[in-house]
Amino acid sequence: MALEFRGIRFEARGFAIERNQNLAELKRRYGIDRKHWDRIFSGMDTDHYVYAAQPELHAGNGATLRCSAVWRSGGSPAGECVTTDGLHVNFRFE
Repeated sequence: MALEFRGIRFEARGFAIERNQNLAELKRRYGIDRKHWDRIFSGMDTDHYVYAAQPELHAGNGATLRCSAVWRSGGSPAGECVTTDGLHVNFRFE
């Protein structure tokens, strides 16, 4: 992940990305549609996954950004980063 902020390039590599799905919400939405549940559990239907990451980006001058991003399967990551002095910066990848 790379972001440029105030003319400084921040980068992070090798950070963890979590993959989750809210099974209670899926059950509420789809009820007992057995065919749909089979596609979800077999991995054929991935539209319900939500991804999250919390990378810490570093610049060459030693500055850091602590970031948090969330996105749905097939979507673009979006979230915010916080500078060391507490400034919040929103971002969205395209």
